[in-house]
Amino acid sequence: MINIPQEDGTCACKDGWTGEGCERATPGISKERRRDGTYGYSFTTEAERGVGAAIFDPQKKVLYVSVYDAAAGADAVFEVDPLNPATFTASSLTSRGWGVAGPHRADGATKQPVALAPDAGYCGTATGIQTAAGCSDGTHPRAHGHYNATLSGGWYSVFRGLALDLSGPLTGVFGSLNMHGAAQPTPYKFKIVKYVGKDCTGSSWDDCVIGSASSRNPSYVYGGNGTLDAMASNEVTGQVVYKFSPHDGVSPGKVGMLAADLSTSTEFHIDPTLMDTRVSGTCPACATHHEALRFETAMYAQTALDGKNWVIFAGAARMESDGTSYPALFKISADSSAFTTGQGTGQEMYLDGSSEALKLPSACEGVTDAKQGRHTSFTSLTKHGSYGYAGTSGRDANCDGCEHRSACVVMFSLDYNSLDSPTKVIVFEGGDGGLDEKDVWAAAVEPITEMGADGGFIYFAVGDRSNSGFGRIVKVMIGGTDTASTCTSGCFKRVGTFEESAPFGGIVHVADLNGIVSLSRSFTNTTYTKFSTASVTSISPQFVSSTTSGTIVTIRGTGFYSPWNDESTYNVSCRFGHTSTLDSDFQEEAWSGAIYVSSTEIRCTVPSALDSMTSTKTNNRQTYTELEVSFDGFPVDGVPTSGSLNPYWGKSMWTRHNAVVFYYDEPIIASFDVGHGDYGNKVLFTGENETNAPVTLRLFGGPFIDSDGSDGGPARLKCRYNGDATTDVAATFVAVNQLHCPLCEVSNASGVDRCGAHGTSGAAQYIPLPWLAGGQPKSDVDVSITMNGVEYHSSGSTVLHLYGSPHGLSVIHPKCTMDGFSGVVTDSTLGVLNGGRDCRHNLLSYPGNAEADGTMKLDPVEVSLADINGTVIKNDMGVGGIRGFKITAAVNATGSEGSSRNILTLAPGGVERTTVNGTTTFELSLSFVPIQGVYEIFFTGEDCTDGSTWLEPMLMMLI
Repeated sequence: MINIPQEDGTCACKDGWTGEGCERATPGISKERRRDGTYGYSFTTEAERGVGAAIFDPQKKVLYVSVYDAAAGADAVFEVDPLNPATFTASSLTSRGWGVAGPHRADGATKQPVALAPDAGYCGTATGIQTAAGCSDGTHPRAHGHYNATLSGGWYSVFRGLALDLSGPLTGVFGSLNMHGAAQPTPYKFKIVKYVGKDCTGSSWDDCVIGSASSRNPSYVYGGNGTLDAMASNEVTGQVVYKFSPHDGVSPGKVGMLAADLSTSTEFHIDPTLMDTRVSGTCPACATHHEALRFETAMYAQTALDGKNWVIFAGAARMESDGTSYPALFKISADSSAFTTGQGTGQEMYLDGSSEALKLPSACEGVTDAKQGRHTSFTSLTKHGSYGYAGTSGRDANCDGCEHRSACVVMFSLDYNSLDSPTKVIVFEGGDGGLDEKDVWAAAVEPITEMGADGGFIYFAVGDRSNSGFGRIVKVMIGGTDTASTCTSGCFKRVGTFEESAPFGGIVHVADLNGIVSLSRSFTNTTYTKFSTASVTSISPQFVSSTTSGTIVTIRGTGFYSPWNDESTYNVSCRFGHTSTLDSDFQEEAWSGAIYVSSTEIRCTVPSALDSMTSTKTNNRQTYTELEVSFDGFPVDGVPTSGSLNPYWGKSMWTRHNAVVFYYDEPIIASFDVGHGDYGNKVLFTGENETNAPVTLRLFGGPFIDSDGSDGGPARLKCRYNGDATTDVAATFVAVNQLHCPLCEVSNASGVDRCGAHGTSGAAQYIPLPWLAGGQPKSDVDVSITMNGVEYHSSGSTVLHLYGSPHGLSVIHPKCTMDGFSGVVTDSTLGVLNGGRDCRHNLLSYPGNAEADGTMKLDPVEVSLADINGTVIKNDMGVGGIRGFKITAAVNATGSEGSSRNILTLAPGGVERTTVNGTTTFELSLSFVPIQGVYEIFFTGEDCTDGSTWLEPMLMMLI
């Protein structure tokens, strides 16, 4: 699975995947491209071909490349300046980048080092272009290694690596040349050469490239008989440690050390003592076999704890008599005295499956095998901090099913000993339904100081080299041993992959370019490409309203930087839209400055769906917009000081990340339900219902998004009351048309659930919600929701009515109708309250009819509690916590006008009632039939807890 479906129809993407349906691989890197399709850092030349290796010089800040010089028809080492030119001009626009001429490369015929000519009667490794006699069709046997183990003798490639001497102010560059001459008594020979440049002070760069110290020739040369398997240098002393296979095809392999000037060679037969111990019983000759250790590559390392210098070789080791081999590491001292004392011994590690810790995962080979690992070799090495990293390769022909293999990277401690095991192993997305990430050929490290001494990223160049039209760069986060996809720090995990249309021959990190430079591997040309290592890993929130006027989102990732740009208030900018042939679906309206926070965070403003050329859900079309980032800034107030916006917009270089922001249709809040099931909107102003239980407000409408965090993602779904940000409370997603929002923070301090402070023992009975102005009830509270934690959507005309505590009384009389009173005089000042059914202050007409006992019976009267605004309420909890208010009826002589007012009373029965759920009903009788007149009856409400009362003139009767 590459995604985890969520209830709202979007996907939580698995690490390394992105896009609307998680269908896009996170690239981790990107080419920088202008609106007109021009790439700033991409250049193809036919002068250099068949790149074998590339290495970056941290002192001079240039890179050296092992290539085939097409003009000379031979192996060569070239120097390239990736930092220059810094700008180019095309279509009258000046942008960052190399332009059509590519990075600075000194002239190959007059400035670069002379090609490495093979000895007379021998051929080099170049394929199809060699000019040496008899070599036009000659191919070194190991050059077949990527597809034919029989022709190559089991090796995966012929070594063409480079190494550096950083011990002096001028960098020394070691190159290599393997030669073959089938008709010669010594069929295989090799050279190790050292180039030195000149101090560039007062000179142009072209005049001080490597080789310039010796008329374009190597300053030092060492020749040997046999095939050079691998080499590396002690960068502190300049000494070279190498391993070679003797030319006779029988003798055991040897390791040697050369001085910095390639003199004083010290050689020993390689002595793998651990191998001999492990297989002596089953293969006594394995440790001394000519192909006991088939090393493909090597690197220099220094262990931090003891400051010792090492060269680590990697490849495969012969562990069985039939030639079966397994991935192997061999660490040998690069300090001269220890090298001499060791006499060919070193620290060994074999992934031969002799224990679970030494067994390669089956996915690395595409098959499950009883001898797991026998179809694989290490072909790439790199290091950072305390750890080394070895990449694997295989061949389709190695086994039935090996075409399904995935490249793997083995992490190991640089100070490992012979009985140690790998630290961790990660598996790439290979050939079994994956992305063809198999066979690692090169690697580059990007250190990130903020991630610790071991932290950063490694970029692995991968791809089956038999496929001349394919290559990938896989980005791996390093810094620890946690391989979980959910890891955020101290990780060792794959985080991105970028596909190219050619295999890679070399890759280096160039910090001053904020990127990596890759070189393709083709026998017809070489493409230099600089990739930005800035990468977007998340956008928060990832969904915004389609009608937004500009929503700020937080973009997290790696490799962000803030350069100084002319005419800019923002050094970084973002644009939103859609990839199209002519870039027409990225508009200026959707371009804005970005706030640079750190190398891992920027903030950008997402435009509306209309401005980003995105249709909304209602049109059943695209519901997302793509994000691109530029480090060329954003002009002051949208208009650069040099002129119109168009040139500035056109010259900016943009990076693609396969990152998207989703749009949603603005939700509608149609109705509320406060727990009665009748979609009521009235709640006590404490946040509780009539029984003093905390209320959870139910909102109906939609469409709502499942963003409450219940699926493990961030909780963004919230409600806000009365437009007050202090009221924000987490909401619960129930369905696409229903949300639940609590009105208050619940406390159980008093033994029962109450709202906030109400739950505190001894607190007052009625404590208004703290955001109510003056603590007063409010009948039109707006309820807003946010589904992304940023944008809030109002309930509009659908409002919440917060009523108060008991404050007065309301009377409903049967003579009151919805339309007023038939034959009844209405108080012209107060009018008819509560839709005409509250009879307070209204004149009711009664005929003077007596009962048998002489009393005058009145119609039943319903009396209810009301808050300060006259809202009828059901809550009849007294301030002391006792339910039920005592309501008393009596004739008010003062307010009456009839002649009987001073002697008229109510019959004793039923003049005192207690409310239930805030209401009670009176059946009253006058003590006698009074003389015609107007008489008023008072109802008195009394809190049974503390005796507080309200006197209300409730009924006026015309008799």
